[in-house]
Amino acid sequence: MKFLIYRWQTVGIGDIEFILGKMGHEIDSIEHVFHNYEEDNDFSKCLTDKLHLKQYDAVISFNYFQVISNVCNELNINYISWIFDSPT
Repeated sequence: MKFLIYRWQTVGIGDIEFILGKMGHEIDSIEHVFHNYEEDNDFSKCLTDKLHLKQYDAVISFNYFQVISNVCNELNINYISWIFDSPT
């Protein structure tokens, strides 16, 4: 499968990339600093352009981002949001 991963400064995204790659999946990534997690026209355009360049099976992010979900929904591409909580 082909996955596009949204990279941002969080613990764990490297682990997801490593394991998916080890399983034989093709991984690309995209990075962007959001101005707004719900609506960010610059990122929406950047993500849309990237998704038009190659056929991906899904976009993956560590935590949920509404702006990614909106673009994926518009383009009918699966969005996988890996969410965790570690209260101490």
